[in-house]
Amino acid sequence: MRYYVKENLIAYGDKYIIKDEMGNKRYQVSEKLLNIGNKIKLLDNNGKEVIQINQARRSALPEYKILMNSKEIGQVKKNFASITNNLSIKSIYGVYRLEGELINHNFTILDDLGNNVVSVSSNTLPPEDNYFVDIDDNINQAFMLAVIIIIDAITHNENK
Repeated sequence: MRYYVKENLIAYGDKYIIKDEMGNKRYQVSEKLLNIGNKIKLLDNNGKEVIQINQARRSALPEYKILMNSKEIGQVKKNFASITNNLSIKSIYGVYRLEGELINHNFTILDDLGNNVVSVSSNTLPPEDNYFVDIDDNINQAFMLAVIIIIDAITHNENK
């Protein structure tokens, strides 16, 4: 399924609006910046929490845990030693790797068999925080959107 992700730079609280390819609002992302780490919520179009993302409190490198119904279903972590694949994505759905340019919103996420399960692309020059996300229909959509939001948060923090 194809989504359009738009960062809302003006509004406090609703950081992203995520629409489907028909322009219907599917999700919104609410973020609370705390001294002990970020708490991000992926909400459906009715405002119901679908995913909660918690930033690890005492980690030298960025690390986020993804929860659904209060159960951890995955994590995204920045790796210190790796230059080419500096983020690891592990979940109950499998292990994933990234290829491409994260900062420019032009990358893919591959599963452990090398299949492309997510493509992220920006059609703006210079790339802004408006981009398209294509997710394989057989993949948990909310989980992968949470992964994309985490990647965006990590790359933003690195480039401040």
